[in-house]
Amino acid sequence: MKGLGIVCSPTTRSCIRFSAWLSLGLLFVSLLPCTIPSACAWPFWLPLPTSSSPELEMTVRTDFTDVAAGDVLDYTCILRNTGDRTLSNISVTDGTREIGFRDTLPPGDVFSIRAKTPPILSPSRFKLTASSDGRELASQEFSIGVVEKEERSTPYPALRATVESSRIGGGSEHRIRIANTGKTELRRVKIVDRRNSVLGIIPALAPGESHTLVIGSVDVTGLRVLALNEAGEHLAGDVRYTGSRPGSAIAAESSETTLRTMEYRPSSSLDLILETSTTRARAGENISYRCTVINSCSDVIYNVDLLCHEKRMTTQFILPKRSVCIEGNFTINSTTEIRANVSGSDRNGALVTNETSVLIWVVSPELNISASADPPKIISGGVTNITVKLENSGSDLLRDIVVEDSFGHIGEIKELKPGEVSHVSRKRQITSSIDDIVMASARDSTGKEIYAFSQIAVHVYRAGMNLSLDPSELFLYPGEETEVLCTVENTGEVSLRNVTLAGIRSARIGEIPPGTETRIAASISSDISKDVTITATGYGDGDQVVSDTAVLSMKVIRPNITLSVMPTRVVTPAGDEFNVSCLVSNSGTDLLHDVQISESEIGTVASLGDLAPGEFRTVTPSISVNKNRTLRFTAAGRDARGRIWSADASSEAVVVEAALNLKISVSPEAARFGDKVRISCTVENVGGVPLQEIFVTSRVIGPMGSIDFLAPKQRKTVTMTIPLTMDISDTVTAEGLTPSRGHVLDREPLSIRLLKGLEPRPSGKSQNSAPAASKAGVYVNDSSVKEIGANALNESESIASLAKTVTSNTTSSFTDGAAGNSSSGNAVASENVSRAVKERASDVLSSDGHRESIPTSKDQSALSILRDVIRYIQELITRKQIDVSRQNATGRDVSSESGNISLEAYDPSLNTTLGIESVRDIRVPVRILDVTAIPPEPVAGAPVRVVAHIRGDSDVDTVVLEYGVADQSIARADMVNMKRTSQIKMLLESGSKSDGYWSCLIPGQSAGTILGISVRAECGQSSAEDGPYMLQWVSQAPSRRPSPLPETKTKGDGMLYIESTTVSGRGEVSIRDTFMENSMSYEEDLKGSGSLDMESVRCMEKSNPTVNFTEIKDISFDGGVLKGFKRFDSPVFHGGMGASITERFNMSQLDKSERGMIRSINYRNNTVAFSTEQAFEGMWNTRTEYSKFSKKMKADQRLNGSFQIQKNIKFQD
Repeated sequence: MKGLGIVCSPTTRSCIRFSAWLSLGLLFVSLLPCTIPSACAWPFWLPLPTSSSPELEMTVRTDFTDVAAGDVLDYTCILRNTGDRTLSNISVTDGTREIGFRDTLPPGDVFSIRAKTPPILSPSRFKLTASSDGRELASQEFSIGVVEKEERSTPYPALRATVESSRIGGGSEHRIRIANTGKTELRRVKIVDRRNSVLGIIPALAPGESHTLVIGSVDVTGLRVLALNEAGEHLAGDVRYTGSRPGSAIAAESSETTLRTMEYRPSSSLDLILETSTTRARAGENISYRCTVINSCSDVIYNVDLLCHEKRMTTQFILPKRSVCIEGNFTINSTTEIRANVSGSDRNGALVTNETSVLIWVVSPELNISASADPPKIISGGVTNITVKLENSGSDLLRDIVVEDSFGHIGEIKELKPGEVSHVSRKRQITSSIDDIVMASARDSTGKEIYAFSQIAVHVYRAGMNLSLDPSELFLYPGEETEVLCTVENTGEVSLRNVTLAGIRSARIGEIPPGTETRIAASISSDISKDVTITATGYGDGDQVVSDTAVLSMKVIRPNITLSVMPTRVVTPAGDEFNVSCLVSNSGTDLLHDVQISESEIGTVASLGDLAPGEFRTVTPSISVNKNRTLRFTAAGRDARGRIWSADASSEAVVVEAALNLKISVSPEAARFGDKVRISCTVENVGGVPLQEIFVTSRVIGPMGSIDFLAPKQRKTVTMTIPLTMDISDTVTAEGLTPSRGHVLDREPLSIRLLKGLEPRPSGKSQNSAPAASKAGVYVNDSSVKEIGANALNESESIASLAKTVTSNTTSSFTDGAAGNSSSGNAVASENVSRAVKERASDVLSSDGHRESIPTSKDQSALSILRDVIRYIQELITRKQIDVSRQNATGRDVSSESGNISLEAYDPSLNTTLGIESVRDIRVPVRILDVTAIPPEPVAGAPVRVVAHIRGDSDVDTVVLEYGVADQSIARADMVNMKRTSQIKMLLESGSKSDGYWSCLIPGQSAGTILGISVRAECGQSSAEDGPYMLQWVSQAPSRRPSPLPETKTKGDGMLYIESTTVSGRGEVSIRDTFMENSMSYEEDLKGSGSLDMESVRCMEKSNPTVNFTEIKDISFDGGVLKGFKRFDSPVFHGGMGASITERFNMSQLDKSERGMIRSINYRNNTVAFSTEQAFEGMWNTRTEYSKFSKKMKADQRLNGSFQIQKNIKFQD
């Protein structure tokens, strides 16, 4: 019988043999135990499949493949340039965001990115994509599972974390010792803070094993330690906190493995982080390490060279906030120091370096030690005996055995034979609890050093105290005595004896047991506001002295409130409503709550809420009365102690059937000789019946106008313009009739001031030259004017003669050019001028016709007559021009006559014009640009500095500040008519007389004083006035009001900065600029690579207190990627609300022209503007913002693609 067989081809047999060997290999690997747990502890990478292209290889590594719901997953993406050319603009995205970017990647170079996923709530897949210059080169997908398990509500006792904090250099270090005291292995042990941020992860923790995580200056309150058991359940361990550990420690006992996660060495340019899997291992174990370099400065670092444990990596540059790293591992046979150092250069070529190291100890099995303390628990300052047991567990003789701890030397043994046991001990005085490391070093017969470690803990009974005050803030009146309750709590573990209180009236407590508290009441008073520090001191066991302090804030309040009512007398018809202005001021030092204004019969008329010290508010309630009575108003508010403070004021209400009210305004209030002054008289019918036949008259000026009819509550204005020849102090009367023919009237004072020193001065010389006339027009010689001024018009006929001469010359210039009615018109004009001159001249002659000695005022009147003549002639010439132009418009042949009309022969000194001048062509010889008071709300008694910015066509002669004190609180509109009786000459502070800042100091006033101020400047024969402004002194500056701009002290004429830039070329672009002042901020950042043409001009001008920044820029870019950021910010805009304009872009092609400006004139005058025209391909975003609390205005616009845009933005307050 033949046996069964299988016939296979050689190829089939080879496949079978390969499969068999592969199965045996996999079986062997699965049965192989992991005998080196510390080597597997960290890093525990799960490499994922690699995706590559001919140019770029991508590898993704993750710590785990599953996470708990809501956790994030750390992963590393490694890119390697496998091509033969340099890749540029490498961008790595995860589908929703960019996780990494690198400008260039040379052939063979590696780009490593460490990133985190978003919180994982369900099983997910992530795809990473790498592209160069917008072209996708590699991608990789990986999956993440979610473990749907709930954490246990009670702490798992076998998982424990102990937190120690210590001070290192200028910062702090926290050591978190995590121990597994159970009998099963724990996986994925992690420490998270109270914001659920992961501070560290340990892949696995065997039974009895512990690790120590070292972290930097972070908040370690509320830490949690979490892990997974073998069943996949979530466990929450116990976290304990201990005191600071003095001195430096040497890491842990032989039964434990210390994981020093990170050694961080910061610097000004390159930060160095060295991470190791452990700081202690047995010979032959594998040690993993990672060295990371971070560019911590704001500029690029070039030619970076990183060397870590014989591994080297170089890169051409590292961008700001970017990092590179080296990873490696080695087998340790002896105690080894891992050293890392990095070097590079900044933009200027200066060398920057950094270095750090970690010492890895090799633990020998030949020497076993165990340390103990007797007693293990002591009081502070007590003594404990540290005993160390040493055993030679090897077969070789050990010599020169030295035992030490963090306090120093404990003892030494010359030799220890195999199997021999010996002890050394030393007494230590301990002041605080310790968790220390004892280290023993020895030499074997070959001279090799061996080490052993043991951990020892000594607990010191803690003494603690807490002092609290009730209340901690006191409000009291001056000299008032009040009570404060002091509570002393014993928070320690021992009793406190002889507890004393200092800072208030002395008090003593005999003893306070642990966990109890004692209260002591004390009386206190003060006349001033101050903070009182109260200190409690007690004594525990031994030499322990504990103390605690608390601060009692005592605020002495002096509340006060004032009330002013305007007007003090009201005339009104019965039943009609009228407004009363009530000004309420908090003139005290305490906040007043629930401030209300009430009237004795009406009740509450206004509620103001809270009123801060120094704050004042004005309300205008509507009131109506049916009979004559006194309105009695009361303002009342409650202070911090609940006491009510009030103030009273009254106003007389007079009920009438018919009445009128007259208000006068003058523009300008002061003028030079001969200038025109406009007087406006506003008449209001405040009665209940209509008025008629209302006449407005002045004793000096005469009738000023009339109003035929004025209905109730109606107002009309009568306007009159006069030339000013003298000071006017007069009373204007408005009088009208009621329907029953009854009389009603009102009077108002009128005051117009003549500016002194600006009248024409007589020359004292007699000249007989007659006024000359040219064919081109009228010419009046200056000598004629001076002669008239000197001789004071000897006869009225001389004035008439002059007028006839001027009129004759004037009319003759039109005779040849205007036939027909010109002769009769000129005759009439001449007659009118002569009559007017004679009428004016009669004022300067005596009643009998003889000449008298005429004073200066008469000279001024004579000169004004001549001015009237010249104005009259001017009107004739202007009228004649209009007639000629009309004839030309009708088609008449006037070409031959029009050549005779010319206006070029006018004497400019006469200040005459022959046409209507455009408002834009008017030149003001002197202008007051700004007036600022520092401080704007002065405290009682404090002087105020007033600064005025004045600009003139020529040097300004004098600047005067005028002010007057209001009898009582008035509205701003009423300040125009308030008399300013005091003057202070202002001095030039900075700049020039033609454009400078003038200042003076107003003496301090008492609280509640209100001044009306105005500034008057004189430049040659011109003057300007600005005001009035209201200035009030308060008791205390309000705390809730926005402060004005801080005073900017400048020297000389201020500061001017101008920058002009022209760039053209191709390459790397990195531009970062910042301009910052109290009132403005400008930032710009440009980064990219490509072809760039740019022209820009920036100008920044500062002069107290003005800041003006402007920028003009043109940019053309292509052939790469350009990223930019720009921000214009005015933090003081609209009283501190702030306004900003932000531009961001990321473009491959750009052609733009833009202008920007930030200007701050003063606290109430600020401007932010931005204008741009551009064409681009890419992303462009603008954001404008003006917001604070409930007031918001935000606009966010984003464009992505190819666009052409034009945009203008402007903020102005």
